[in-house]
Amino acid sequence: FLGGWGQQTGHTTNLHATERSWWGMGADVFINQMIELGIPSEKLVIGTTFYGRGWQGTKDFSGGLPTQDLVSEQGAQFGTGENGYFMFWDLVKNYGAKQGYEYNYDEQSQAPYLWNPEKKVF
Repeated sequence: FLGGWGQQTGHTTNLHATERSWWGMGADVFINQMIELGIPSEKLVIGTTFYGRGWQGTKDFSGGLPTQDLVSEQGAQFGTGENGYFMFWDLVKNYGAKQGYEYNYDEQSQAPYLWNPEKKVF
């Protein structure tokens, strides 16, 4: 739900909202809102990304779980074809441990993320 167009840094499409979620956003929240509005659950589908969004100059982050207060100086000024956008194949090939990126998984949000502590890239 977040991207390099803003400084707010966090999950692109987390399945569950947590107390750490920006504006309480999570796919489960949006699905429940639609059901409460009367949309039949069997007509709802969750679409999730198979790409990544990135930021650089991430501030006050030590590699733990992202919080709603996490911000970066800007969206990443690199990517796959456009700044701050990373196709899955590019993430696998060019953003692994060998390049200094740490893979993490937020169990509560059900969302993966990469962090490079040296470059301050989320």
